[in-house]
Amino acid sequence: MAQVAWSNCPDAIRAQVNRFAGGLRRVLSDNLVGVYLHGSLALGCLNPDRSDLDLLIVSQMGLLLAEQRGLAVLALETSRSPLPLEFSVVQRSALSNWRHPAPYEFHFSEDWRDQMVAELAHSGGQMWDGERLDYDLAAHVTITQRRGISLYGEPVAAVIPDVPRADYVDSILRDFDWARERIADNPVYAVLNFCRIYGYLLNGQISSKAEAGHWALHDLPEIYRPLIQAVLAVYEGQSAAGFDTDLLADFAAYMHDQIRRLV
Repeated sequence: MAQVAWSNCPDAIRAQVNRFAGGLRRVLSDNLVGVYLHGSLALGCLNPDRSDLDLLIVSQMGLLLAEQRGLAVLALETSRSPLPLEFSVVQRSALSNWRHPAPYEFHFSEDWRDQMVAELAHSGGQMWDGERLDYDLAAHVTITQRRGISLYGEPVAAVIPDVPRADYVDSILRDFDWARERIADNPVYAVLNFCRIYGYLLNGQISSKAEAGHWALHDLPEIYRPLIQAVLAVYEGQSAAGFDTDLLADFAAYMHDQIRRLV
């Protein structure tokens, strides 16, 4: 299946995004600063069969418990209809007074679904008490600042800051370590993300996984070309394939050495 961007995404996906953005306006009202699309749909490489919808939501103030619970209900109702949602809500002051790891007000992904359902059944709302910090936000904010799309509210440039390079690098290196430990379980994500991280450290480009994979075909050793081609074919919906675990491990070790050399 062909990859798509926000400008040409299927009607069902556009309707889902608009339905979610409308729900955010109802739940947060005047507390909503903006809704920003990042990730594969913003970067033009969403695969409707395997991608998530990635969004960053900015609030003016911290969230009340009623707002948090409203977001949880909205997320559970909207995610997987048809695509999984992953989003974070960040207070505007946390962006303007940046620190790493960054604090966030609310987060949802399908990995959190069962816990969120259980918490909604409980009246206390303890799941959302206290300060929450996320090292991944440095990467999400950077991609949003460079290539994100404003769906509602103020323009990206007016709200989303430049994250210090050191914070972004720390974030993506943590993701490298996380993906390397799980490369056998999710080789497509790991291989393409390794290429993306290496490409950024080498030339400063903020790229999608697909863009990084196509770049790597010509810039990494030829021995890894069949692996990258196979991974891209799966990622872009052209085929399903198995992968040589020894070659995956060798590729991960090679990329680890190259990335650490650049760092």
